[in-house]
Formats: sequence, structure tokens, C-alpha cells
Amino acid sequence: MRVSTLNASPLVVLTLSAQSLVQAANVGSWGSSINFPLVTVAVALRPQTGDLLAWSAYSDNAFLIGKSGMTQTASYNPQTGKVTAFTVTNTQHDMFCPGISMDFNGRVVVTGGDTAPKTSINTGGDTSWIAGGQMNIGRGYQASATCSDGRIFTIGGSWSGGDKSLKNGEIMDPKSNTWTMLNGALVKPMLTADAAGAFRSDSHAWLFGWKNGFVFQAGPSKSMNWYGTSGSGSQKFAGNRGNDGDAMNGNAAMYDAVAGKILTVGGAPSYQDDTATSNAHVITIGAPGTTASVQNINSMAFQRYIPIAQVQVYIPD
Repeated sequence: MRVSTLNASPLVVLTLSAQSLVQAANVGSWGSSINFPLVTVAVALRPQTGDLLAWSAYSDNAFLIGKSGMTQTASYNPQTGKVTAFTVTNTQHDMFCPGISMDFNGRVVVTGGDTAPKTSINTGGDTSWIAGGQMNIGRGYQASATCSDGRIFTIGGSWSGGDKSLKNGEIMDPKSNTWTMLNGALVKPMLTADAAGAFRSDSHAWLFGWKNGFVFQAGPSKSMNWYGTSGSGSQKFAGNRGNDGDAMNGNAAMYDAVAGKILTVGGAPSYQDDTATSNAHVITIGAPGTTASVQNINSMAFQRYIPIAQVQVYIPD
């Protein structure tokens, strides 16, 4: 097996095995780098146009928690090579370090961050931003996932949004753009033992939408969980991630959605000032609520404490 790195800083750089490079020679080549006018803290693909949408914070290269109601954005058109900058002010939302999901209509749904309870929705253009309903709990560094019924689930996010250290799940209906609390979707079972305490222990959950509205949480906590989104929500333990510990700032990618295969790599027990691992596992999920199967696979060549802007891609032999 091979692990390749997609690095989104400043944009996207792809590292492939020698075999993959030979194959790539038959389908295209990489061009010059693209210069964005801002730090690309977050990036999303707009399916309506094929453009890349990137944003930073209220400033191109700085952030202040809860101090502003605007976001610097820029889009890249791969057909023309043009980069267009635009300041989003109408939603009064500083979208630094938010949750990001896409609904079934291809809208990019951005939640929380510096302006913690806010939701902003990009409907397909640089200026096409509308305000969604506010979340019930202010969140930053939370995770979100699109469910099988099109609703969007989020959980955690104590980095911003006040002192609520147990930020249970909630869900957004994209038809009404409103959020509903799921107090049965308990965040406590997915907390890490981060040395910095509660405001770091529920960051960046590895969430995957699955059948019947369920969401699977693969990490970064060593314990894995199922989250149900019907009624008031539910949580069920899905087993530990093999012999791995907490793996904050590691990564997880579902590389075979039909078979429920998820690759997890790297991470560290705490968000910062800690030692990363080279651990790698393949998780296989089945029916919602069942214990996940975990396979320890050969470790990466290096210990990796992976910035959130990077994605690890698993290529089976």
C-alpha cells in the first residue's frame, strides 16, 4: 500500500509513488503554483462552476476571535487561471477555522469559527453568500458531516463560542436552514485527553456520514462512536481504534465508500507541543451501531503531526 499527501498550503500539491507518476503522465501534468491573496485557511470546491473557493478570516493573514463580522475570500477558476478576491460582509460571519460541509444541492455550508454561532452558505458564486440559521451552541474547530438524508450534523468545537465544554451534537435541515439540538448525541465519549484541557479535547472529529442518517466518528480520540440523528439523537460506542491512542491533527479518509473502508494516519495525543506517531490503520464499518473492524497496517515512514489543511490519500495495491 502507498500513502500520498495532498497539501493545501498554499493550495494543493500532490506527492505520488513512482508508479502513479508514470500513470499520471498519460492523463496530464501539474502546472505552476497559484498565488492566492490570502492565507488559505479553508478551501472548498464549488460543484456549480468547478472553481476553488478559499478563505482566511476578517483579514488576509490574521485573526481575532469574535472581533469581526466579515471574511476575506478568493476563488480560483482552473479554466482561466484567474483568482478573484471578495470580502463577505452580508452574513456578518468571520469564518476562520469553521466546520465545512456540502449539502445535496452543492451549497457550501460554513459553520462557526471566529463568529461562533453563525452559519454562512455559498450557493455557487463569489458574491453568492446567504446567512443560515444560527447554531444552538457557538463552535469553532468543530467537525461536520452530511448525512444520508441531506441534513448536516456537527459536534464539538470548544475552541470558540464560550465556556460550554460539553458541546453535544446538533443538526441542520438544509430546506429551512435551521439547526436543532441533538442532546442524545453526546460529545463526552469522543473527547481526547488533551493536555490543554476541554477547549482542545473535542476539536476536529473524524466524521463520516453513513446509512440511515447515522454518522461514524473514527477519531481523533482512541474511542470510536456511532451518532444517530433521528429524534433527539443518540451515541453508541463502536470500539477502540486498534492499539492507537488519541491522534489529534492526524487524518482519516474514506477510500471505499461501498465497503466502508477508512484509512487513519498519524496524529498526537495533544493538539500542540506533543510527539506525533507514524501509526496507520484501516477501519471497516458496517451496520450502524455495530463494532467497527480495525486493522493495524504498516506504519508511515515518518511520524506525522498533520496540519488540518492536509489530507492523506490511501491507494490500495
